[in-house]
Amino acid sequence: MKKLLIKIIVTLAIAGAGFFLYQVFMPKDLTIDDLSSTQTVIIQKKQGQGEIGRLELTVTGSFRGEGVGDVMLKDGNSLVRKKEVKGTFKHDMSGIWYSNTAKIEYIPFKPDKGYVTIKYKFIEK
Repeated sequence: MKKLLIKIIVTLAIAGAGFFLYQVFMPKDLTIDDLSSTQTVIIQKKQGQGEIGRLELTVTGSFRGEGVGDVMLKDGNSLVRKKEVKGTFKHDMSGIWYSNTAKIEYIPFKPDKGYVTIKYKFIEK
């Protein structure tokens, strides 16, 4: 009985450590499903995270038809990067970043059904 209890405690400790490491080191992601209108998403660093020096950002997605639009990365209202999106796409928009937040805007030129997935991670200096 004692050995079983020890095995359960060790298993729970390993699972808890794995979950913690996943939360700390894996990028966050979110999906925009409505590509028929302009969409704005604000992302931010994790609570308790230190001073930021880089933003890892990948934008992927797909239109079901002939949709076309722009995805823009902004610091406040200042444009930092802009990529055209159409068909199936994947854009790396990573770079040096000092702000605790970032604004991602999707603007359709030719709306259609599809999705945009944003994977991001704020990296400390």
